[in-house]
Amino acid sequence: MADFLLENYLCCHVCTEIYTDPVSLSCLHNFCFSCISKFWDQTKISNCPICKRKSSKGWMPNFALKDLADSYTKREKRVYVIDSMTDEIIGSTGCGKEEKRGSTSSEEEMRGSKDLRMEEKREPIESSVGKKGGSTGSGREEVSGSTDSRTEEKQVFPGLAGQVLCSKHAEKHKWFCMDDGKAVCNICENPTQHSGHKVIAVEKAVVDLKEKLKLNLKPLQDNLKKCTETERKYKHIVQHTKTQLVDTERQIKEAFEKLHQFLRDEEKARLGELRKEEQQKRDTMTTEMKIIHDQISSLTTSITTLEQDLKKQDLRFLKSYKNIQMSCRDQLQCTPQDPTILPGLLIDVAKHLGNLKFRVWEKMLVIANHTPVIMDPNTAPSFLTLSDDLTSVRNSGMQQIMPDNPERCTFNAKILGSEGFTSGKHSWEVEVGNHPSWNLGVAKDSINRKDRTFANPKYGIWAIGLENSEYTDPEARLLALKRRPQRIMVQLDYRGGELSFYDSRDMSKIYTHKDTFNERLFPYFSIGKCKDASKPGFIQICPSKVSLKVLLS
Repeated sequence: MADFLLENYLCCHVCTEIYTDPVSLSCLHNFCFSCISKFWDQTKISNCPICKRKSSKGWMPNFALKDLADSYTKREKRVYVIDSMTDEIIGSTGCGKEEKRGSTSSEEEMRGSKDLRMEEKREPIESSVGKKGGSTGSGREEVSGSTDSRTEEKQVFPGLAGQVLCSKHAEKHKWFCMDDGKAVCNICENPTQHSGHKVIAVEKAVVDLKEKLKLNLKPLQDNLKKCTETERKYKHIVQHTKTQLVDTERQIKEAFEKLHQFLRDEEKARLGELRKEEQQKRDTMTTEMKIIHDQISSLTTSITTLEQDLKKQDLRFLKSYKNIQMSCRDQLQCTPQDPTILPGLLIDVAKHLGNLKFRVWEKMLVIANHTPVIMDPNTAPSFLTLSDDLTSVRNSGMQQIMPDNPERCTFNAKILGSEGFTSGKHSWEVEVGNHPSWNLGVAKDSINRKDRTFANPKYGIWAIGLENSEYTDPEARLLALKRRPQRIMVQLDYRGGELSFYDSRDMSKIYTHKDTFNERLFPYFSIGKCKDASKPGFIQICPSKVSLKVLLS
């Protein structure tokens, strides 16, 4: 009876649980701090929940009541732990529960009567504070979030081999509420607190929830595997880009070195022509100047002689007159009357500097080929080998180490052009020679590049081909050709929806396919192995014939 009265005294009027951090109002009524705070927050007035008086001074901590409540709570937990340990010991020694119950009948009766009276004791304060599910047994959880965390704390008591017990009742957790996601003891698992909830044994809950988590484990493992594989591919791509950098840099330097050498040779030739012209003109002027110099010397001598004869007097002058006259006549006949400068003795600067850059660039066409289509090495499978200028390809049959980037065709021996078309007319010529296996045409950007495909429109590929000495159209129908073409011209009219193939020898039509194109198209090449060493093992895109035409603006 004393225990009942004590517990009744230590119960909060709001949550009907043992006081936690009790406070006293000015009317001397006591409540849990969290309960009265929640009550006042929701009612918006500082009145006592019991007597309705206004608490003008707020609240004051009641330390004496707190010590008493804490001591009572610890004692109750200790009693439950001892009872539980006793049950386990008796059960392990073969003693029946009836013996234990007989020895402690007075305690059990007192506890049972106490629990019964607790259900009949005062009702909790009705307010907007609310209780879970309308019950009075769990009011503590609804009054304050801070008390939720406190009541849900699991405690381990000495002597129980590390078992986690219920913090409210010091009982083992034998049940698990699937709706609340909480482990509960026999006392917690009652109709009031878990009404309508799915409550199962802890062991079964562990098994069920582990199976449920296992369903998430497989997708996570799959995602980890995919991420690991993607990381590996990225590392491979990084290494491959370094190799590409070195190779491409080398080829660029080689190409520019050829251009530089061409320009150096052209500069040397131009300067040589300039010096040659200057030497020729200088030799001409030297010869002309020597002739003039000789004439000047002859005239000077004749003039001196004539001046001396003119100084003669009387008969002496008359005797020599005829000779002097004949000498003057001869000198005048040998000397041109009006000596002139020869034309064209200056260097023809206009010839050397006029349109110099254009004429050099025009001459560079000999070494600067233009190919209308370039193969994209990033789309080639590992067993295809491309030339340095990316215009020819062969099937080596030997696997190379290549990254599996999205653009690469990894299964079939196919490779795409580097530039796609969405409009206009385009053409390119391919030298197939006597290669025994190939396909030429166009392909959609969206073709499957990772699985086995065929040169067929349903796979997004329009192409003619040669296999086993038989030519086929895009629909895999046989084509009858008069002769074996060495070069094939491919012409695409995107807007007109036509793809045509011609024998370049006489531009006779091989086949024309009509369709509607609504996606970017790329030049398509496929090449098989060539086992015959006497036949060329590659196919090559032919360079275009480039001509310059100057238009007047």
